[in-house]
Amino acid sequence: MRGPSRLNEHQAGRSGFFSFRGEKRAEPERLGQGFDTCQKRVECWVFENWVLIMTCLTAEDIAKINQERIDAIEESVAKYEGKEQEEYCTPVYRKVREIDGLLVSCYSLLAASTREAESLKEVESTWELMVALCERVLLTVSSLREKFPTCVGEDVFELAFEYRDAALKRLTGVREEIECQSRIPKGLFPNLN
Repeated sequence: MRGPSRLNEHQAGRSGFFSFRGEKRAEPERLGQGFDTCQKRVECWVFENWVLIMTCLTAEDIAKINQERIDAIEESVAKYEGKEQEEYCTPVYRKVREIDGLLVSCYSLLAASTREAESLKEVESTWELMVALCERVLLTVSSLREKFPTCVGEDVFELAFEYRDAALKRLTGVREEIECQSRIPKGLFPNLN
């Protein structure tokens, strides 16, 4: 079972490009993550020819980049429609795995950005972005499954559902916290009248 419940094991095993505090495990042209509390942005380290280039991205930037990557994947797979299975199966399978990795890395980056957020509204909007991204992944994978049924397995759906459920759980929890800050929910305290 992969997904948010085993995220650290999954990051260590498959996504070795993350550079957490003190660790030096970066690869060229891969992203790492940290959090810049001054600018409320995720610091991303990108290596080009082993030279460090640092940039800061908001949660919205990260979601937009991943939406664009999904669009690009859909476009690149479109050229295989109508071809024989031998021609399309391996490239389509690789693109589906790319979506899988995109989902895991985006979840990791957005979860890291919520840890240092200054308000619950920021956290809420971040989890809304993640839920929307998971929904988009599910639609894309479903579409690819219709076009290329032998190349898209159930495990991709399971992973997307697991991440969406985890993001929804966190979004619901944040919304409950926001509600509790604005008013006391009925039934929380006994009626003293």
